[in-house]
This record gives sequence, structure tokens and C-alpha cells, in this order.
Amino acid sequence: GGRDSETMLSFKYAFLNKSSKNSYSGYSFSGYSQSYRDYNWWTDDDGYTRKNTNILIGYTKLQAITNKNDFKGPYYGYDIGLAVKLYDEYLLGLNPSIIGDFLDSKKRNEIGLGVRLEVGYSMGEVLVSSKMGIDLIGNSDLIFIDEMDDLDDHIEFSINVSYKF
Repeated sequence: GGRDSETMLSFKYAFLNKSSKNSYSGYSFSGYSQSYRDYNWWTDDDGYTRKNTNILIGYTKLQAITNKNDFKGPYYGYDIGLAVKLYDEYLLGLNPSIIGDFLDSKKRNEIGLGVRLEVGYSMGEVLVSSKMGIDLIGNSDLIFIDEMDDLDDHIEFSINVSYKF
């Protein structure tokens, strides 16, 4: 089989307070939405389009690495919190029905733990970063991975450009 025509758009909305001269902390709503087409080469099935949105609702921390007086230059950060995959595509996560789908167990997978690690460079108001994340989601809203073979289905990687205001 195969997959083609994949599109993915990541988003993050954070409400952060300056916790020291060179760090921020607070809460965030982040994730990505994607759609792709799955098909089988060995059957006459011409495929079907899958859509989903992965969401992380949690705590965020950003810390400058070298600059001790301001949040500029290289930095690292992390997000940790509740992770869930919704079985529909919500571009930029902006849709009121996302709340209803989160609460409806038929429109989402189980709820688990999500962690995102971020390394980037702050130029004041503009931040450029790369982010790697993992969602630990099991059966019946428990936090675990069924098998280590499933681990690659739970890891994400993205490159981001952000604006701080």
C-alpha cells in the first residue's frame, strides 16, 4: 500500500507569562491537522482520504540557553499535557466543534500523555524552532504504548516560525 497527497499544518496557541528575565511559562493548546490518501497497490481499491487532528493541551516552558538577561538567542522548551487524536481535520485547531469531538469518545482516540521538546532561536518577537513530540496513548484512556513496534506511529517532528505578542 501507500500514502500520497499528504498535507499537514501545525499550530500552537500559548498563554505565557515571563517567569524570569530569560524564560516564559504557562499553558498552551497545540497540535497539527493533516489529511492524506491511503491506497493499496495489490487491490483495485483506489483509496480513501483520511483526516485527523492531533492536539496537546498542557503546560509550556521556554528558557533561553545562553542569554541570562533577556529571552533572545538560542532557547529550549517543552510542552507536556493531555494528548488526543480527533478523527477529523481542524485547520489551525480553530473550530468550536472541536470541544464536542474531544468529549465524544466515538470521534477521538483515547486520551493520553503528550510531550513536545523544542529547540530554537529567538530574535525578540520572532522565534524559529524545530519541535519533536511523542504521544503515549493506549487503550481505554490509559497512558501507555501497546507494543514498541507502535512507537513510530506516535512520534512527530516539525519546523516552526512563531510570533510573540
